[in-house]
Amino acid sequence: MMKYNVWDITKSVLAVIVIGTIFFNAGFLKGWMNSLTQPEITETQITRIAENIVKAQVVANEKAFKELMKEMKADRSEVLRIAREQGKRIDELGRVVGQLDFSIQEMKPKDVTVIESPQAPEKKLAIITAKRKDAKGEAYPVGNIYYSPNMEKIEDRIVYTPFELDFFVDVVQTEEENGTFDRLVELSLESNHIKEYRGKKFAVKIEDLKWVKNPVKIKKFRFNPRLGFAGEFTNEDLSPAVDISFFSYGRTKRDMDWRFLALSVGGDKNKVNFGVTPVQWNFGNVVPLVENAFVGPVVVGDTDGEVSYGGTLSIPF
Repeated sequence: MMKYNVWDITKSVLAVIVIGTIFFNAGFLKGWMNSLTQPEITETQITRIAENIVKAQVVANEKAFKELMKEMKADRSEVLRIAREQGKRIDELGRVVGQLDFSIQEMKPKDVTVIESPQAPEKKLAIITAKRKDAKGEAYPVGNIYYSPNMEKIEDRIVYTPFELDFFVDVVQTEEENGTFDRLVELSLESNHIKEYRGKKFAVKIEDLKWVKNPVKIKKFRFNPRLGFAGEFTNEDLSPAVDISFFSYGRTKRDMDWRFLALSVGGDKNKVNFGVTPVQWNFGNVVPLVENAFVGPVVVGDTDGEVSYGGTLSIPF
């Protein structure tokens, strides 16, 4: 029966990983890997659900982010100014542009109230409720027109007093299983001056919606203790283990490219292994269908007094 040297197997596995990485960086495997993943979305996709409801698929796009920031700066956006003055990292930018129909609807007799006094004809007054239509075609009151035909001055004969309108921007975030985010935005208003209309929402047409994330590209070295499940392959043994790394390099504490100084404990029913791994690389960044899987060299000492060398495969949790 043929026997296999574990160390030889380990070296072969590591060699395959190194060669695969070289090919990937050279571009030979990149097309194949891209075919296994969804195509990258490079701009925000907008879907209109109704005149006053729009869905935006939010993407991390540095160019679009800078363009929207430039536009908001030119328009002297107060929220952008405040955020920049506070020195916070701006993660997302959003802008909703609504459009109101400003044409006054045709008046009906029920919209006109006439007040006149036989003793003082000059005080004759017509009060007209001005209405406009929302994005769904429903009429809502926007103000009163006061018409006094007997006033001496022409400029005093017609007076318009607008009502206060309350605007609402409702935003709902959803997350899909593939990790993409959507923003559902609804724009509406209320005209609460007249009792019969109080609390009733009217649709405001969304003319334009822009929403984009700022890609997090800054990577740094940080103190970041992380536990992980590991498999250790040495010239003496193959055993499961639990490891803890103390430092990492990457975008965030979870999105890591490298782990540093990992200590592990493992073994089997006959002995206990203690391992030290100086550095681990996240090959899940370049291999499809795998996330946060780290490989690196390991030195293992066991309770039998043996020292062995090999590689480790670790998945942090």
